[in-house]
Amino acid sequence: MKVIGDLTCQGAVFVYKADNTATKAWSDVEEINKSNGAIRGELHEDKAELLSGLRTWNEAVDASNAFLCFYAHMGPTGINCIGGNPPTRVAWQELQMALPRGVELLWLVGCKSQECLQQWNSLATPVRHLLLATSESRPWRPLLRCFAAEIDIKHIRFYDEMPAYLASVEPELAKYTEYFRRSENGLARAF
Repeated sequence: MKVIGDLTCQGAVFVYKADNTATKAWSDVEEINKSNGAIRGELHEDKAELLSGLRTWNEAVDASNAFLCFYAHMGPTGINCIGGNPPTRVAWQELQMALPRGVELLWLVGCKSQECLQQWNSLATPVRHLLLATSESRPWRPLLRCFAAEIDIKHIRFYDEMPAYLASVEPELAKYTEYFRRSENGLARAF
């Protein structure tokens, strides 16, 4: 486990990886922290430590202004640090419960993270406002640097500007991302 930044930072990047992308992803987290102001960053390989870290961070911040990027392997059954490894798998419902207060904005950066929409209880989703989710298997690590633009306080972008920004800096990945907005019936397409 690696940690950077104060527990009360409103922006956070959690990386759940135990493969050859973990080191580079952690370098991205350190760069975001250095160039965009303090964020909370955590790198995990252990399921229990990850869930505890998420819950502790979520309980320490103002949920109505909390921004979380989560980078891991993702699919129908949940998230994982190593693709297809059941002992380290975090079911979508477990992720939901690890964020009891929710977050204003959640980026799920990993293959087919839109699967969470089928698994989460629509009225108890941890997303208070917007979710960015992916629909295909791709090398998603470049989106970590894009998350820095989402939380940048030097150059503030409105939420509806982010899809165009993603399309300009990561056009191949942007095609497979979509924003979902919290609604009365759960999460619905936002833009």
